[in-house]
Amino acid sequence: MGRKELVENWCRVLVGKKEDVKPLADPTFDPMAKIAQSEKQRYNETFLWEHKRLRGWGKLRFTFNLLWYLLTNRIRQRNLFIPAATLRSLRQRAEAEISQSPEAATRLSDSDILTAWLVRLACSHITSPAKPIAVSTALDLRGRLHEEDMATDVAYVSNLVAYNWTSTTALEFLHGPFGKAAALIRDSVRSQLADAQVYASTKLTYKAVAESGSTNQFTEPNGFVVSVSNVSKARFHEVIDFSPAIVRTEGGDAEERMTPRGRIVWQCNTPRMRIHPPCLVYIQGKDHAGNYLAQMLVAEKTWRVIEETISKM
Repeated sequence: MGRKELVENWCRVLVGKKEDVKPLADPTFDPMAKIAQSEKQRYNETFLWEHKRLRGWGKLRFTFNLLWYLLTNRIRQRNLFIPAATLRSLRQRAEAEISQSPEAATRLSDSDILTAWLVRLACSHITSPAKPIAVSTALDLRGRLHEEDMATDVAYVSNLVAYNWTSTTALEFLHGPFGKAAALIRDSVRSQLADAQVYASTKLTYKAVAESGSTNQFTEPNGFVVSVSNVSKARFHEVIDFSPAIVRTEGGDAEERMTPRGRIVWQCNTPRMRIHPPCLVYIQGKDHAGNYLAQMLVAEKTWRVIEETISKM
């Protein structure tokens, strides 16, 4: 999301609107540190999933299981292209499955549907119905903190991320109706978007990383964690506009294009990590035709199941 701020400023310069360039925030200022270290806390509400936070022997057991999984599985990164037609089909399926329940009152977003579908794919290797599954969803803090804690008139280019969590089981999430899974993601995430919960998550995230270099885990000791990051909110396909820098040629405008001139067709981030996470879902965004692009890091055995599942769609 910080890259979005940089690119937006770049495009403003290209179009000749230097006066609209947003100044960069002081790189030494950390809004998360300010919140976590403040003597007078704005909110004192306990994080919704605090009772699930792994500690002591539970954390040790979880870490051992994680390392064993990484040692016995080859983690592979691949890209996924989700056509607009597929998303429409998934939406129709989800809405039909919850149409007669109270969950139908609130509309499912593209993010709810994609997250549920991709997490189900990422966990498709799990055979035990009783297996606990936890979904960790990255929450960008821009626009969610009070103005006094994080001014909105400057651009922040560093990571400013807290986390939402969803706790479930393989039986509920993988083997139940798809619409129920999407509604679970929606309801769980929204329950953690209240200001007090955002601040609680921010404090926990900052303190955990400051103390150990990694975030907390809110799951069972034998749980399987799926990390989800959705940067479609950045709208890179709309924000990035290099059209002022294009040199037009005679007859060039006659070409039929799906993507407007100067806009990107695809953008890809490849994380460089010494140790791959066991399961990562990264939703990159939507192109100009309504198709979504995503990346996943999952075990090779999981990719084989995913290929079979997609081939039957």
